Amino acid sequence: MNRHYLVLTLLIVLIACEKTVYIDIPDKGRMITVNSLFNPDSLLKVNVSKSCYILDNDIQAIENATVEIYENGNLINTLPYLNNGWYKSTIQKPTSGDAYKIKVTVPDMGTAETESYLPHKTNIISIDTASVMRTDIDGYRYEQMEFRVKFKDNPDKNNYYLLEPNRINIYTYDDYERDTIISDTLQYIMDFESNDPSVVEHLWWKGLLFNDNLFNGNTYEFVFSVGKHFYDTTSICINLKSISEGYFKYLATCYKHMDANWDPFMEKISVYSNVEGGVGIFGGYSVATDTIVVYGERIYR
Repeated sequence: MNRHYLVLTLLIVLIACEKTVYIDIPDKGRMITVNSLFNPDSLLKVNVSKSCYILDNDIQAIENATVEIYENGNLINTLPYLNNGWYKSTIQKPTSGDAYKIKVTVPDMGTAETESYLPHKTNIISIDTASVMRTDIDGYRYEQMEFRVKFKDNPDKNNYYLLEPNRINIYTYDDYERDTIISDTLQYIMDFESNDPSVVEHLWWKGLLFNDNLFNGNTYEFVFSVGKHFYDTTSICINLKSISEGYFKYLATCYKHMDANWDPFMEKISVYSNVEGGVGIFGGYSVATDTIVVYGERIYR
């Protein structure tokens, strides 16, 4: 009994011995932060701000930058300022296959530059579906819808992809006060699984990240599955994004960085940046889209 009291006393003493340690994290100043994701369907927009110190609460937009856009080495536009750190092109949309450079000059901060390219769109040839039964680790059986997305990879270069399985639900309800019927559309990334060998990262908030290392230049069927829970008319939109190498590296490291922040035992990962003289990401993407419609157990194209 005395031994138990001794152990209990030691535990109380150890728990009570807490010491607050203050760590002085040096503030090394701010850098120009440049962020822009561009595609052939929209005018190019660039966000310019100051990098944050760990104790900063707000992102500081830069309103007095000179933002120049170069296409294949030629200056094509100096972007006017909009608001909240955004600068937007007033002329042409980006062209697939071309290379682009952003040059940002900020008084008293210097110049930051970044380059990227706009990949050509990789068209979806077909989407095949099937109902499959799975068994989890506890022996519970459940049903899924399996998708096989077929496309032809470009053999001329290394290609990077992001596949987004989006569910689109249309909700209709009555507005009794105005005696009208209102329809709302909700689109979101579906819960998905994939054992496809080409997958690099499962980005649960974004999609499936993969490259063509295993099928360069060939026709390929990318396979993934979603839960089969469709109680009403549901459109499933499959976006196959062909993305630049820098955008690919950014997404891969961004997910690992966030994952490491949740796990104190994981090695910390730095998010990829392709901005010289600053930080941020400049990446291009082109999108091929196909849609199927599910009503209960029936599937329509």
